[in-house]
Amino acid sequence: MQSYTRNSRSAALIGSLLLPLFCSLAHAQAIDGTWKLVMRKLPDGPTQVPPAVQGVATWHSGLRSLIVFGHTPEGKPALFSEIYTCRMSGTEYTETALLLARDDGSSKPPTYNLMAGTKSVPATRDGPRIAFQTAV
Repeated sequence: MQSYTRNSRSAALIGSLLLPLFCSLAHAQAIDGTWKLVMRKLPDGPTQVPPAVQGVATWHSGLRSLIVFGHTPEGKPALFSEIYTCRMSGTEYTETALLLARDDGSSKPPTYNLMAGTKSVPATRDGPRIAFQTAV
């Protein structure tokens, strides 16, 4: 009976030492969710808001997808869609591009890029808040 008690105490001690490691790994990966675009700042300064621009981003099970639809300055419809694998560690966010599809509204055929590129950026955590710029 004593050896059983000793082994269960040892198992409990080992489990309590390993539990924070597994909790931190699970916490580092917790980024699943869907966000709706509320504003887009253009490279030359102006901002667009719905209904002039529509978009959604979803992170789920290690994948990120982004779809944005808007209009060019000439009023032509433009669309881009992106799909990535993604991984969050305690201090870094990493994405690998799987598909980039763009219709820039120029009347040229849409472009498709299947060349995988991987990039990482620093990530900061403040309680439940995670902050990073998308990598690709």
